[in-house]
Amino acid sequence: MRILSLAMGSGFGLSHLFFPAAYFGFLSQTQFDPGDPFQIFLANMVGVVVIALCVGFWIAAQDPIKYRVVIIQFFVCAGLTIPVFFFHLVTGTLRGWEWLNLAALIAATWAVYALYPWKADKNS
Repeated sequence: MRILSLAMGSGFGLSHLFFPAAYFGFLSQTQFDPGDPFQIFLANMVGVVVIALCVGFWIAAQDPIKYRVVIIQFFVCAGLTIPVFFFHLVTGTLRGWEWLNLAALIAATWAVYALYPWKADKNS
């Protein structure tokens, strides 16, 4: 979970917060306008939310049962984001290497689901 936290936080969170034009350029997203302050604002806010989720995920890694609400939060975010990415990839509104984000998110969600200790702690 800590590896996922670092990967998501740096690859997606920090890039959206500090380098959105470079991030979207790397993915060949021609729809992103780095001159539009509102698009920069939206990308920065996505970065803030992802970093906040990753901090919670980092903390939850020490005791996933105790902090299961963070794991649930991750599943809700992933469960709502995967269909959005998929829809936009199918309709062609996302282009370039954006399918990598979808593949990475699906792999991360599967890994958390497969590795999460699902047995509830009797003392919690």
